[in-house]
Amino acid sequence: TYILLYTSGTTGTPKGCMLSHGNLAAFCSWYCRYYQVDAGSVVSAYASYGFDANMMDTYPVLTGGGTLCIIPEEMRLELQKLNEYLIQEKVTHAFMTTQVGRQFVQEMENHCLKHLLTGGETLVPVRVKSDFQFYNCYGPTECTILTTVYPVDKAREYENIPIGRPLDNLEVYVVDKQMRRLPAGAVGELCVAGPQVSKGYLNRPEQTAKVYTPNRFTDREGYGRVYHTGDDVRFLPDGNIQFMGRRDGQVKIRGFRIELSEVEGVIRKFPGIQDVTVTAYEAAAGGKAIAAYLVSETPVDIPELRSFIMDEKPPYMVPSA
Repeated sequence: TYILLYTSGTTGTPKGCMLSHGNLAAFCSWYCRYYQVDAGSVVSAYASYGFDANMMDTYPVLTGGGTLCIIPEEMRLELQKLNEYLIQEKVTHAFMTTQVGRQFVQEMENHCLKHLLTGGETLVPVRVKSDFQFYNCYGPTECTILTTVYPVDKAREYENIPIGRPLDNLEVYVVDKQMRRLPAGAVGELCVAGPQVSKGYLNRPEQTAKVYTPNRFTDREGYGRVYHTGDDVRFLPDGNIQFMGRRDGQVKIRGFRIELSEVEGVIRKFPGIQDVTVTAYEAAAGGKAIAAYLVSETPVDIPELRSFIMDEKPPYMVPSA
């Protein structure tokens, strides 16, 4: 039996990532060890059901004997109310998407929380006000929620916050195009092996074969396959990993993985469009947004184009400009 989570596909067809109960059990075991989950732990469920982080909110605390506290929908983006609720319920562990988590640690004081995790997009440097530990988390769905974790040092000034070290049940490799391992400082693709690496994509053998390959670096049981993340990273001298960017047209918008080529493909179907390119940019409010550059012999009705895109794609894939 598999848990299916759908991620964006380069062909425009979402890929169903097959996560086994074993993958999730391995993650829960790590989470409970690392974050010391016990009967006194209270974990908030913030992430939506379509986001793999929802499994992180829900299952480890239940396996660890703690209490699950579901955030009411109406306060998810109202930080003051959210903070009051976390304090009222004595929440000890929480996850928030990157932009919400960054704003929370800048503006809120909370002395009940012990651990606040954030992830989904690149974390811009930030100072933590309260005494809880703040974590920058990274991980593709294909490797079951998280792959690396970095505890942010409150006393340190960062230019680029690392994504940290691998979970203790994973091995990671930074490799070149010939799958040769690279030394610290050299930029290459991040590959992951271990019991959290998923089986592949449902009914997509060609896509599976492209990114899941035999592991040539170890013969450890359970580490026989590596997942190619498509992310460029490098090892820092202290052993932490720094995220450098994507190798393709994939970006994350509000935590959702999308392929820019998918948006371009839809826009090209709109009457009068001769050509289009879609790019990501840093939004003024933080995080990334997407813009479409259009070529047309006649004026384009932008509201009509937005509506046309939303007929096929979710709102976060509609260009903001």
